Amino acid sequence: MKLRGERVLVNGSPVDDVLVHIGDFERSNIEADDIKEPLGVKADYTLYFPMTFNGDLTGKEITVRNITCKVLGHPDHERPEQVFDRNWLGRWDMTVRVEKVMDSKTEAISVWRWSFTRDELGDMVPDIMGIIWTGRGQARKASGQTDEKHEGTIAEEVWYFVIPWNNQYKSIPVQQLTVSYNNRTYRVEDIQDVDWKHEYASIKAVYHG
Repeated sequence: MKLRGERVLVNGSPVDDVLVHIGDFERSNIEADDIKEPLGVKADYTLYFPMTFNGDLTGKEITVRNITCKVLGHPDHERPEQVFDRNWLGRWDMTVRVEKVMDSKTEAISVWRWSFTRDELGDMVPDIMGIIWTGRGQARKASGQTDEKHEGTIAEEVWYFVIPWNNQYKSIPVQQLTVSYNNRTYRVEDIQDVDWKHEYASIKAVYHG
């Protein structure tokens, strides 16, 4: 199977062809008796950057699957094709350990479920059923555009909200969900279990102003 990387954002700038591994990379050739002290923070992701990447990642923030992470340590290219003096078949030679940023940059977010009834004319009327989840998570604006075709100006913004996973997201149609954030209501378009471990959900939602 041919490996293909994903797109990540390094301080907001896209970098393609990055392999994403969930959790810390395996530590090989380490005996238990050799460990005299903790090995440090366990990475939430281990990323493998391609040989073509030339940037410095020290102290940077990397967005992985819509989750903002901070780089651990000082990643650098291993340059195996130079060390071993032979053709290197792999495209990735920089291992980058990162951990999620879910403390200092979290904000108040709520997820609501709606139901719909019909009025006397048969028109659908939304009716709030209740809050699915409320707490703190990441909010990131992905894009925005303005439509001035009509008399007024209509703004549309796409946001991603990263919050703890809730099993109800698997059973409720996204058309019945909205996100409440910063005194605005966002219509949910998609929900992903970004870790595949049921820890965090990435909710794509749209605001129409």
